[in-house]
Amino acid sequence: MGDCEKGVDYKGDVKVFERSLADHVAVMEELGPYKLSLHSGSDKLSIYPSFARITKGRWHVKTAGTSYLEMLRVVERHDESLFRELIDFARSRYDADKATYHVSGEVAKVAAPKDVRDGKELERIYLERWEDVAAGKGFTEPGRQILHCTFGSTLTDARLKERIFGVVREHAGTYEEVLRDHFSRHLLALTRAT
Repeated sequence: MGDCEKGVDYKGDVKVFERSLADHVAVMEELGPYKLSLHSGSDKLSIYPSFARITKGRWHVKTAGTSYLEMLRVVERHDESLFRELIDFARSRYDADKATYHVSGEVAKVAAPKDVRDGKELERIYLERWEDVAAGKGFTEPGRQILHCTFGSTLTDARLKERIFGVVREHAGTYEEVLRDHFSRHLLALTRAT
């Protein structure tokens, strides 16, 4: 069928996804009423229109993890040295932390911060930027998975947590701006039935 990995767009043939989803909807209609939930739904923009249309609007999409990633985008924009430190920490934790997630990203295949001079390039590698993504698509870079899967380790490290939250509190307007942009794109895709 395809894969719904953490933090990246759907990997697979959308038509195959649609056929499988139609089977689930048939069960939902027979046993319902209830909604179908797309867990790990963050950034699956390529399947959102089909998901909304085939479920006839009876859907739920979980996107909580990307609020954290957008928080890190605020850190990148306002404290690049902390962003670099967070990436190094995430890279050191990823292999252990990814055990409970469905992901294919590999640390060895993603450039380390020390090898990337430009902060915007580092953002592109680890968070991606909407201006670089084709319309109707979501993010696909494995760097996102490295940061996404290690949020628990990062936010339970008291020193890192306080520094992240400090930057976000100081730049709450930036956080609001990036969240608005991020979720507007999600909602637009979910309301654009094909």
